[in-house]
Amino acid sequence: MQNPLIIDLGTGFLKYGFPSQTKPRILPAYIKTTGGKTGDEYLIRLDPTRAGKFYPLENGNLPDSETLKPLILEIFNRLGLGGHQRLATEVQLLVFSIVEQNHVYDVCDQLRVLLGCRKLLAAYQQVLTLLFLSKHTGMVVDIGHTISLITPIYRGFLLREHVVDTATGGLYVSAALRQLLEETAKESSKYSDYAKLATDIKAVEYIKRNFCQVRIDPRENTTPREWRYRRKDIDVQLGSVTWKSPEVLFDPTLIGISDTGLIDAVVESIEQVDMSIRRELSNDIVLTGGTSMILGLRERFESELKRKLPHLPVNVYALEDAINFTWKSAATLAKQQAK
Repeated sequence: MQNPLIIDLGTGFLKYGFPSQTKPRILPAYIKTTGGKTGDEYLIRLDPTRAGKFYPLENGNLPDSETLKPLILEIFNRLGLGGHQRLATEVQLLVFSIVEQNHVYDVCDQLRVLLGCRKLLAAYQQVLTLLFLSKHTGMVVDIGHTISLITPIYRGFLLREHVVDTATGGLYVSAALRQLLEETAKESSKYSDYAKLATDIKAVEYIKRNFCQVRIDPRENTTPREWRYRRKDIDVQLGSVTWKSPEVLFDPTLIGISDTGLIDAVVESIEQVDMSIRRELSNDIVLTGGTSMILGLRERFESELKRKLPHLPVNVYALEDAINFTWKSAATLAKQQAK
């Protein structure tokens, strides 16, 4: 494809742009609802700001073309691509590994007509991630906002029947952060400061991205570095909330949810595949997605998996700028093909 528009579909955001860009632009992956619709009530309880918004990709499914159309059109509008320009535009759509191939083909064919673009192709996000690392066999653990996918790939082929998905992801960490801030507020002399933080979604997301950390060995009685959060109206010591909240990635019951933790999901996927290829898969486990960038997560992942899979070689890799890695992979490949 010559200078295609690359769109990486995510449960929280769409990343888009042309290969000539150094990084993608971001579009929140929601459509404002009308007629009393409020979106997924379960997810709204975890994040009240989702009320009145519909996130068509929130469960890792590829919606029909009519549902996806307004989001793609918004991207065209933001890029200033009118009707005539769209006719010359090629689109590379990056989709989830759990979506059936025939459904992907159908949606792409329909979208191409609805959007009036010249060509629309699709690639599976997780396969692209692994191949760009010059690996043809391994597992990609894509930790998204509302869904995480554990995808085994063998010799370049996606083993879809062994993909494991879990709702354990970034949204759970945010929910745990708010819950812990609310509990801290009740016990602190600075009640109003902690209470403000608990209801400020932007502040919660900022703390998650910049201060959260994972204890590499939770059995050790050590305290990770403590952070202080300051702004004009708030000055508080964050304390244990920064390392307690990411624990929900391993044990969602900490916030009263019975979903599968990420380590158990990886083990489940590995134990589903044929014994003859398990060693190759476990030897290259790649963490991707924005939540995978939490400090210490790679080390904890490797430690826990070695303990649960003592009979297999386990190597876990983290990606630099994991939140944009798949989009950048597609952009780099497009540049190479254009030469």
